[in-house]
Parts: sequence; structure tokens; C-alpha cells
Amino acid sequence: MTRLRGRLHAVAAVTALALTATPTWAQQSDSATAKALYRLEDEWPVALVRRDARTFNRLIDNGYVYTDEEGVRGKKEVIAESTSGSDTVTAAHNESMAAHLFGATAVVTGILVMDGRGVDGAFHRRYRFTDTWQQRGSSWVMIASQDALMGPDSPGH
Repeated sequence: MTRLRGRLHAVAAVTALALTATPTWAQQSDSATAKALYRLEDEWPVALVRRDARTFNRLIDNGYVYTDEEGVRGKKEVIAESTSGSDTVTAAHNESMAAHLFGATAVVTGILVMDGRGVDGAFHRRYRFTDTWQQRGSSWVMIASQDALMGPDSPGH
């Protein structure tokens, strides 16, 4: 009976710790860590416009995984597409970002808005994204991303 009671107390303690370790939405979005992640996220659209491989190399981990409607790609492919693809991005920015913190891992969601020119002419695109970051010492590195092109009838468009 004592072992069972001890296990039940241990399970209750771990459950309580897990529940209190997860900050509320407002705490996640307004914390100093969240603000640092937003600053890093805002470097991405600037790098798209500038075709800045150096910034992408700094932000993205070597084992990075990117997923979209076209498939799964790694760091080298994403940087090549972003810096030498057929589309020219003339303006880009992020909107509606929210950070979700899980210790040394964080997930940032938001919308990337891009204007530019491609083989079919001028474009205005909005992508809903999810980026996963991992803390390494005092810095953060992006380890995975997924995005989806939002159509004109998409919520948040």
C-alpha cells in the first residue's frame, strides 16, 4: 500500500509540475524569450528580399527539415531556393506571430507576407508558418519549419 501511495503522489507531483511548467498564452507571447524569437523570425523576410545566404546559414541548423506542399527539403535546398530561385521578393514581413515555449525548444507560428515577381508576373503571397527553434547555449537555431500557401478565402487572409 505504501508503494502504491508513493507512486500516486509521484504521479500527482509530476502532473502538477507539467501543468505549472507550461506558461499561459500571454506569457508565451510576451516573454523576453518570445521577443527574441520574434526578432530572429523577422530576419527571415529581410533575408528573402536581400537573398542573404549568410543570414539563412546563421538561423538554420544543419539538420533542418522544411515541409510544404511540394515535399520535404533540408537546409541547403531551402537556402538555394531562397537565394537563387526564379522568384524575386521585393517586400516581405511577418504578421500575427505567437511563440509557444517548451523549455529549450520553442514553436513560433505566424503569417509570412511576400510581394515580388516570378515567371508568371507580379505576386502577393501569404504563407501560414510553423517554425521550431532549439536553444543552443545563449542562442536559438531553427530546426524545422512547415508552411502552407494561403488562398484568398483562407482565414486570416
